Amino acid sequence: MNRRHFLLAALSLTLGIKVVQAQARHYRIGYLTSATPDAYNPTLDVFIAALAQHGYEQGRNLTLVQRWSGSPGATLELEKHAAEMVDLPVDAVVTWGTPATAAAQKATRRIPIVMANSADPLGSKFVQSLARPGGNITGVSSLSTDLSGKVLSLLKEIIPGATRIGVFRNPGNPVTKRHLQSAERSAKTLGVELTVAEVRGGDLPAAFAKLSEASVQGAIALADPAFVSQRLEFATLLLRHRLPVAFQRSENVDAGGLISYSADLREQFRLAAGYVHRILQGASPGDLPIVQPAKVELVANLKTARALGVTIPQAVLLRVDRVIQ
Repeated sequence: MNRRHFLLAALSLTLGIKVVQAQARHYRIGYLTSATPDAYNPTLDVFIAALAQHGYEQGRNLTLVQRWSGSPGATLELEKHAAEMVDLPVDAVVTWGTPATAAAQKATRRIPIVMANSADPLGSKFVQSLARPGGNITGVSSLSTDLSGKVLSLLKEIIPGATRIGVFRNPGNPVTKRHLQSAERSAKTLGVELTVAEVRGGDLPAAFAKLSEASVQGAIALADPAFVSQRLEFATLLLRHRLPVAFQRSENVDAGGLISYSADLREQFRLAAGYVHRILQGASPGDLPIVQPAKVELVANLKTARALGVTIPQAVLLRVDRVIQ
C-alpha cells in the first residue's frame, strides 16, 4: 500500500469511528413542569414520538429525567428539581410553563433550555428578543397572555347577559398577572365586572365557593399547567356549581369544560422536540428564534353545554374547529 492509500484508509477509519461514536452517544434530557404526571402524559407521548422521528429512543440513546412539582406553583420544589438536573448533568432541559422555565433559568445559564410552552418569554426576561434569544433559552411561546381577553369575549358571546364573570388564577405562576391584565382590558370593553378567585395550593373547591358567593354568571380559567392537571376536578365542580367555564387549554374541554380557545399543546411539544434535536446536533439555543403556534383552536363541548343548560350561539359554532358531542 502506498503512502496516499494508507492516509486515505486511516482517514476513512477515523471518520468511521467518529460516526459510530456519534450514533452511540447517549443523551440525557430533563423534563420539568408544574403539572402532575397524569396531566402531561399525552403531550409527553407526543414529545417522545417526535424525538423518535429524529432518531432518539429511550433505552437506546436517550434517557428522560422527568420532574414535576407536587402542588401547583411550588417554586422551591421546581428549583430543587432543576438543580438536580444540572448536577447530573442533562444535555438539555425541556420545560412546560413559566414557573418551570424560571426554575431552570435560575439553575443554569449554560445547559440549553427548550420551552415547550411559555406564555411570555420576553416579558418574563427569559430571552433578549424573540428573533434572537441570545442566551441558553429558546423554544415555543404559547401567546396565551394575548388570548385571555379573547377567551373572556368568547364567554360573553355565549352568555350575552352576563355582567359578573369569575377568573380562576394560580398565584404561584407569575405570568398570570399579564393574563389577568389582558382579561381586565377586555372586561372594560365588554362592560363586565371580574371577580378573581386565586387557586392556592390547588384548592379548587374554595375558589369555586368564592365565585359562587359572588354570584358570577360564568368564569374563565387563566392558562396554567396546574389547571390542566386539575381538569377532571374542574369538570366535576363546574357541573356541581352549574358554572360555565371557558378555558385556555383544549385538554380541559376534553375532560368536560365548556369551551376553549388556545394553541394546540401537542403541536408545541412536537416543535420543542425539533429544537432539542437541533441543539443536540450542535445548534446554539441563543441563535434559534422563538417560534409561535401557527394555529389557534376553538373547541366546544356540547354535552357540557346541555348539562349546564347553555346554548352556544350559531355564530360561535360556525367558528368551532372541534366539537365534543
